[in-house]
Amino acid sequence: MDSKNKKLNRRIIFTLFAIVFLGTILRLAYLSKSPPSLNWDEASLGYNAYSLLTTGSDEYGFKFPITFRSFDDYKPPLYPYITVPFIAIFGLNEFAVRLPSAIAGISIIIAIYLITSFYFGKYVALLSAFFIAIEPWAVHFSRVAFETNLGLSFLLWSIFFAITSFNNYKRLIISIFLLFLSSYTYHSYRILLIPILASYILINKNIFQLKKHFFFLTAFILIFVTPLIFIMKSGGFARLESTSILRIVDFSKSESPMQSIYLSYTLFKNIIGRYFAYFSPANLFIRGSNEPNQQIPGFGIFYPIEFLFFIIGAYYLIKSKIRINYLLFALLLSPVPAIITWNWFTPSRTLITFCIFSIIIGFGAYNLLIHISRQKIILKTGLLIMFSVILLSGLGKLVTTYLFYIPYVEKGNWQFGFREIMKVVSPIQDNYDQIIFETGQAQPHIFTLFYGKYPPVRYHKDLGSPNAVEKPRKNFNFGKYNFRRIYWPDDRNSTNILFIGSEYSLPIQDVASAKNAKIISDVYDSQGDFVARIVETR
Repeated sequence: MDSKNKKLNRRIIFTLFAIVFLGTILRLAYLSKSPPSLNWDEASLGYNAYSLLTTGSDEYGFKFPITFRSFDDYKPPLYPYITVPFIAIFGLNEFAVRLPSAIAGISIIIAIYLITSFYFGKYVALLSAFFIAIEPWAVHFSRVAFETNLGLSFLLWSIFFAITSFNNYKRLIISIFLLFLSSYTYHSYRILLIPILASYILINKNIFQLKKHFFFLTAFILIFVTPLIFIMKSGGFARLESTSILRIVDFSKSESPMQSIYLSYTLFKNIIGRYFAYFSPANLFIRGSNEPNQQIPGFGIFYPIEFLFFIIGAYYLIKSKIRINYLLFALLLSPVPAIITWNWFTPSRTLITFCIFSIIIGFGAYNLLIHISRQKIILKTGLLIMFSVILLSGLGKLVTTYLFYIPYVEKGNWQFGFREIMKVVSPIQDNYDQIIFETGQAQPHIFTLFYGKYPPVRYHKDLGSPNAVEKPRKNFNFGKYNFRRIYWPDDRNSTNILFIGSEYSLPIQDVASAKNAKIISDVYDSQGDFVARIVETR
């Protein structure tokens, strides 16, 4: 390799390093503070990992489970297990729970670079990696403990090893292994498992002509498929049942053949509508998702300027002779896990779609830069400055939104307040016979367990046994904690009880007038907003 090529390769490596560094900062900075609190699923993943670390069991007491019951949605096992060492190092906190997703998000940047480089070359790959590093969806899903983001990382690396295998036995084994890891991480990837696995076999069909390879690969696949079958039998379909699109079309109410035909048409229309929702420019580049935990206020999935790059990329892709059959197959297949659910547009179920769009966007930006480079110096400079300013302003807005808007304005969408309450309650919880906790949040027990660092051994004793909790779970009380409404005219007569509630449920005048009651603390957030009042009766 001559010195010119060495310099070029060093520049490419340096540029990729700078892109990864930028992506790392966007994913790790202020990670425990923005979003401002864990959501239900994050708290559940974290507490189950904490329970595994300290007892070898999940929150219910099941030893080393291959599926986590959680909120009766039976979460896949990989995220809690991977989180265990992070909690061992950093403790039970937001940073430790979100770090696996953040690291996965960083690895996605590198995987996109390698996949894009294989099809389009290193310059397009650098642009695609840059867009992945800064795009709203990629940053957001890496800053929250999303199982889908971890699964996406495994899937992308699996695709990379598959497309570069060329009947290489070892690479095929690695790609299949990573593919199964993705299916053990998030429900949606299980739906993609069979067609993607079939495509891997088709790409490397010559390998299967050798008997020793055929038998080993078959055994290897069965080793991973068998636990998946047990997972599906032991509640793996629970999530699908609760989110199925069949919930919006009830065939059991059909009273005639014509009505059945109409319901079938309605179902078909809804499926098709949901499929194309994931290709809608409005959804992708303007409004984004309505799911509170899956969107950044004021942002779409991508920046609006990327729509121009996408159109150019699609145009040159059609015009060129570059064969990306496998990526197109993955693109057309990727919305399937999302369209069989009742939600209209849920990004978490189809992140691979956005990755392929980012590759096309990178290809479009590259061709646009080639066209700009051929213009006169004044026009070329003006266009480069214009596009740079637009991108940097979008990135600047994203950063300021995460630093200043989401932590202060979006607290209500992130189950905020439990951390602040439990800082006061945890040290004194054993001083009372009962703790009455009034909250409008769903699944309040998991936040109390997580932020109170409630010992899993103690929680297991409170539950009685792994199978003692009814299915589906409706009662979330445990130990001394009772989650219900506070009615102070009656509750003021109780003794040795700790109450946690709003200023309306525990009015300061009424508490002061009760001889046996005392305000322990009024909890406020860092902006001085009221969170909760904590009152004891003696």
